[in-house]
Amino acid sequence: MIAWRAEYSCGRALAKAPGTPNLLYRLGRAYHAKHLKGEKPNPLDPVTEGYNGDFRSLYSQAAELGYAAAQFDLGSLYLDGVTMPKDPERAVYWFEKAAKQNLPQAQYALAQLYRSGTDVPKDMAKAFNWMREAADAGLPEAKQALGKHAATPSADEADGQRAGQPAPALARSLDMLVNKAESGDAEAQFLLALYLQHSKPMLEGGEVDYAKVIDLYNRAVAQGHVGASFALGRLYDKGLGVKADLRRAIELYSVAAEAGHAEAMGWLATSYFAIGDHTFAFIWASKAAQAGDPGGINTLGVLHYKGWATEKDYGKAMALYRRAADAGSCVALMNVGGLYYNGDGVGQDGEEAERWFQRARNCQSEDAAFISEYTDKFLSRIRSGQMPEPLRDARPGSTEGLIGAAVITAIAAAAAAAAAGGGSADVPGQNPPEGEWKAEFWCYTDFNDPDPVNKPTWCKNRSGGVWDRSNLFDPCAGVDGWCDGYGLGPKPGFNQ
Repeated sequence: MIAWRAEYSCGRALAKAPGTPNLLYRLGRAYHAKHLKGEKPNPLDPVTEGYNGDFRSLYSQAAELGYAAAQFDLGSLYLDGVTMPKDPERAVYWFEKAAKQNLPQAQYALAQLYRSGTDVPKDMAKAFNWMREAADAGLPEAKQALGKHAATPSADEADGQRAGQPAPALARSLDMLVNKAESGDAEAQFLLALYLQHSKPMLEGGEVDYAKVIDLYNRAVAQGHVGASFALGRLYDKGLGVKADLRRAIELYSVAAEAGHAEAMGWLATSYFAIGDHTFAFIWASKAAQAGDPGGINTLGVLHYKGWATEKDYGKAMALYRRAADAGSCVALMNVGGLYYNGDGVGQDGEEAERWFQRARNCQSEDAAFISEYTDKFLSRIRSGQMPEPLRDARPGSTEGLIGAAVITAIAAAAAAAAAGGGSADVPGQNPPEGEWKAEFWCYTDFNDPDPVNKPTWCKNRSGGVWDRSNLFDPCAGVDGWCDGYGLGPKPGFNQ
C-alpha cells in the first residue's frame, strides 16, 4: 500500500510538474520496488502512459538532470548487469557524477571498484582518494575500510603518492597517532590498528602485521574500547593472525553489542546461530535488526525461515531478506533467490531466482567467494531446467514446518517405493537423534563426496520414505549430518 501511494502521489506531482528531477527519481524508485516484487505498475497512475513503469528511463532522466541519487542507482544498474546490459564504464561514469556531488555511497562504490580491479583497471591511489572522501562524509563502512578518521592525506597527496612512500601529511599524522598509542590512548591504539590492518596494505602493498594489530586491539580492549572489541572479535571469528576461536569471538562481540554496537549485534547473532544456540541468536538478531544491521536482519530472516526460536514463516523470512538486501547484504540477495528457486512461500519462479542469484553474484562483499560458489551452482541448474519440485508452504504460527499437498504426495510415493523395494531402505549416515524430529522430514548431505559443490542430499520423512533432493537449494545449510530440511546456508563460517 505504501509503495502504491508513493507511485500514485509521485505520478500526480509529475503530471503537474513534468521533468522535476526528484519526482522522476522517486517515481523510478517506486516502479523499481514493484519490479523487484514482480508486480505491475499501478493502472491508476496518471503518468503510466508516459513512463509505463520503466524505472530505468526515469533514473536516466533524473540522472541527466543532475540528480545524484539517480546517478548512483543508474550506475548500480549498469554494474549489476541484471536489468540493463552490464557496462562497468557507464557505471563508473555515473558513479563519478554522483561522487562529485558528495554522495558518499557513490564515492565508496568507486573506491571498491578501483581497489578490487575486477571491473575496471586497479588504481590504489584513486581507491584511497574516494575512500577518504566517503569516510570524511561519515559513511561507516568507508571509515572501517580506511582505518582511521583523521590521519589521511589530502586528495592531491593521495593521487600523487607511490607505494612505500607515504604522503607527508599522512606520515606526520601517523607519527602523532603512534605517539598517542604508545602513551596509552585507547582511541589512538584502535585507529592505528585499523590503519595497519586496512589502509597500509591498500596504500603500500605487503602483508598485514597481525601481531602488531592484535597487540594494539588488545591494549584498547583492556581499556574498554568498544570498536576494538568488535574488531578483535572479527579476527578471532575469521582466524586472521590468530587461531580461529568462535567462542572467544562471541565474548568480544558481546562486549561491543552490549554497548550498542549494531554490527557486533549482527555478528553475535550469526555466531550464536553457528553454535546452535538459536534462542540467543534470535534475541540478538532482533536487536541487530532494530539497529538496522543488514547481517542481523538476514539472520533473523533465516530463523523465521527455519522456525528456530520463533514461528516458521516464509513470508516474514522473505520480507526480512528483502530488507537486508536493501540495506546492503549480498547474502540476503542470494537467500531471496533461494526462496524463489525452491518455491518456499512464494510461487516457484526460475526467472526471479536467476535474477536474484545474479544480483548476489555481482554484489561486492567478503562473502563473494561463498556466494559465487553457490549461485553458480544454482544458476547452472536453472538454465538447464533442473528445478526442484516445490515441496513446502510454511505459514505463520508453525514451528513444526507445515507442508503442503505436494510434500504429502512425495512422502507417500517415497514410502510406497521403499515398501515395494523400489527405493533406498535408508539414508547414508545415522538417523536423526531419537525424539528430535523438529520437522515433517529431515535431510542428510554427504560431505564425504568428492564433488566440491554438488554434494548428494537425501531427505527422509518420519515414516521412512526416502527421496533424492540433491537439487534443492542447500537443504542442510552445509551441515555435515542430519538437519531439518529448511536451511539456506546464510553465511560461510556457520558450518565450518
